Amino acid sequence: MPRAKKEAGGAKRRPGNPNGNPKYKTAEELQKKLDAYFAECDEKGEIYNEFSMGLYLGVALKTLKKWYTGDDCPYLQETIEMAYMKISAMTVQMAYQNPKAAMSIFTLKQDRFGGYQDKVEANADVNVNVHMGANMEASDFK
Repeated sequence: MPRAKKEAGGAKRRPGNPNGNPKYKTAEELQKKLDAYFAECDEKGEIYNEFSMGLYLGVALKTLKKWYTGDDCPYLQETIEMAYMKISAMTVQMAYQNPKAAMSIFTLKQDRFGGYQDKVEANADVNVNVHMGANMEASDFK
């Protein structure tokens, strides 16, 4: 069944916000809610994380990602980036306290939490000599 067309004169969309009606109209409004989230976590002794932050804010992870990248509600980008930095700081402390904690390590590898990588550094000094033309001898092909 074909979709019905939207009526003209519907909700006006903000530039950069395809949803039309953002949950948080200002960065200050979002910051107030984030401050309450972090305070509640501290009070309960809970670890800050992306999932509980999204639940507390009442938005999906996809929305958080769009805010983080500035693809949606760009006026919220710096505020949400700072919230992710606060989560990252706690995660780094947890990783220092228990370097074998897989969840901390996994979290820190995500782009929004620093994008750390396990990297094996190889020391490979390679010299390549290329001979071309008339100066080649039979020993060059051995």
